[in-house]
Amino acid sequence: GHYVPHVSKTVVEMQKNLPEGDIAIELFALGIGNGLTNPVIQFQYYEPFAEAHDILSKQSLRLMNATIGTCVKLAEACNAVNSSIGEMTTCDMAYTMCAFSQLMPIEFTGLNIYDVREKCDPKLPLCYNFTLSDDYLAQSDVQEA
Repeated sequence: GHYVPHVSKTVVEMQKNLPEGDIAIELFALGIGNGLTNPVIQFQYYEPFAEAHDILSKQSLRLMNATIGTCVKLAEACNAVNSSIGEMTTCDMAYTMCAFSQLMPIEFTGLNIYDVREKCDPKLPLCYNFTLSDDYLAQSDVQEA
């Protein structure tokens, strides 16, 4: 979720001033596996988005608003740690706090957290049917490659 947007932006920017004779890369689409690229910023906008789109009750919105400060402080602390295992618990705490206080209220509505215009089928993981990709990846020739 972090590198794909940056690499894609670089490819697009480089195409603007492509020297003659260089090969153009025609970027048609990109896939982001996890769009959470800057939690400190992004988690601050779940509550205003939910309010603007009338997704949650006033009580849920108040809870999100009351907890966002702690979420942001923990996410900032996570960004400040190095990769040692002991300090990574800071990141675990940040994600847990932010997910439970900012993301879960929206998820508990039954809406698709990736597209709030749609309801989620509770039988499907992450709201999507992965059968075709699972079947493809289970093929022996694909696994051998």
